[in-house]
Amino acid sequence: MPPLILIVIATLSYVADFWIDYWRGITFLGEEVFYVALLPIIYHGVSRALGIELIIIFSSSIWLASTLKNIFKMPRPPKQLWLTKASGYGFPSGHALGSSVFWGYLSIYYKVLIPTAITLIVLISVSRLILRVHYPVDVIGGLFIGFLVITGSLTIKRAYVSRMGVKAKVVTTIIYALILLGLSYLAKTLTYVEYMTVGVMVGSYLGHALLHMGKEKPPKLTIKGRVIGSIIALVISFVGYKLSMYIPQDPLLLPHYLITSLLMIYVTGVLVERIKLFRD
Repeated sequence: MPPLILIVIATLSYVADFWIDYWRGITFLGEEVFYVALLPIIYHGVSRALGIELIIIFSSSIWLASTLKNIFKMPRPPKQLWLTKASGYGFPSGHALGSSVFWGYLSIYYKVLIPTAITLIVLISVSRLILRVHYPVDVIGGLFIGFLVITGSLTIKRAYVSRMGVKAKVVTTIIYALILLGLSYLAKTLTYVEYMTVGVMVGSYLGHALLHMGKEKPPKLTIKGRVIGSIIALVISFVGYKLSMYIPQDPLLLPHYLITSLLMIYVTGVLVERIKLFRD
């Protein structure tokens, strides 16, 4: 149903002459602020196991997109042609890469979402061309790299991560984040994005590990617990995102997002469990 609705709205937008506004709305679904809102909801409202995997893999994709952009430094189309705001270099398209990783990975867990995932990935990618902020090679490259990220992540998970204990996973996540930061430093591609993604990875996984430490099985939350947890986490995530805009130096974003993510995952989880919004 969602794919059909999106296609119908696209047709109506063309007939009713709000074509460009429609594509601006679609491209928003690939913006980082949209995922800032969606990821905490998935973690606390849908599945903690899936949520933390998505946070790590999506953060990795954002780091990769930013790093590759600053390595290749390929231009976007001329600015006078743009029909929406954009920043940074062209290749690869962060929207295409991020959406393919997020929706692709989500649909692996929930097969019923495959039609919706394919539709959103295609529409978000096409929107970057229609709004004239990317060349086709940027979008195709983003989609291909996104496919490689998902394939690599699943391979590593099945071969190594699934066999690790909690402490080993925490140590591995920290080492992995430090490696990414080191690679960015060596490649001279350190920007606010790299500090942000590394902070989110480390803070989120530390929070997840602390939340489940000493528990054989996580509590099964009620619907009310899931809703309240999602709202609290969403508020923390949004406030942290807004406050980051007032931080004067990029390196300070790493501890900022580490603390924000820790609060979003661990503190929210503890609050929900303490007020006993779960089934025994």
